[in-house]
Amino acid sequence: MSSTMRVTSQPLAHGAGAVAGRQAAARGRGRNTWLSPLGQASISVQIWHKMSPSTPLVQHAAALAAVQAIRCQPNYENLDIRIKWPNDIYYGRDVKIGGTITTANCMGDDVILNIGTGVNISNKVPTTCVNDIIEEYNEAHGAALAPMSIEKFLARYCTQLERTLDQLAADAGIEAFLQLYYEYWLHTGEEIRVHTDDGSSPVVGTVIGVDEAGWLLVNTAAGETKLAPDGNTFDMMSGLIAPRL
Repeated sequence: MSSTMRVTSQPLAHGAGAVAGRQAAARGRGRNTWLSPLGQASISVQIWHKMSPSTPLVQHAAALAAVQAIRCQPNYENLDIRIKWPNDIYYGRDVKIGGTITTANCMGDDVILNIGTGVNISNKVPTTCVNDIIEEYNEAHGAALAPMSIEKFLARYCTQLERTLDQLAADAGIEAFLQLYYEYWLHTGEEIRVHTDDGSSPVVGTVIGVDEAGWLLVNTAAGETKLAPDGNTFDMMSGLIAPRL
């Protein structure tokens, strides 16, 4: 298949989508391409819903669902698989093993959301995969966690995504969702440097959370700064956020 996101680029029934064993032209955020070899769980789902204040957080919800699909199983909760804001999936702080992409179109009173997710389950290259992480955990802790199949991950992901989107739509859902998102992300209290597009010196700040639109909240000497998820890149190795070129 060329891309699961291509399947969902036209109106489908609510909840319909596509799963691929391998993609030849997978999409990443912005203009990025996405490597999608055998061993990666790849899925795109189309969701129809009414525009609401929680709509910008759907991409964050997809990342949360992917992490929970792995860590919300009994005895798997201590695997160090987390979210890098806004929607990347990391092992520890250094190794990316997956991510999500969300596009939106309006049709009448509805918003059509196409949510694409890819997580490396069993392909050992070029970095690592979920089953390698499980194997490392077993060796370090004398555990016997079973490896995960792509089918099991996808089933659990769809269940978690449905639950998370229902939670977002509920009364006070955004606040409850963000508290859960923070449990699995990497950035609480993190000190970062923020580059602006005017070429001035980086501003040092501390990450304090995410607002209701999904923007990163950073506390600096000049006050609170908001950073858009789709307008910036986040280099965690250097603690640097810069405008996306």
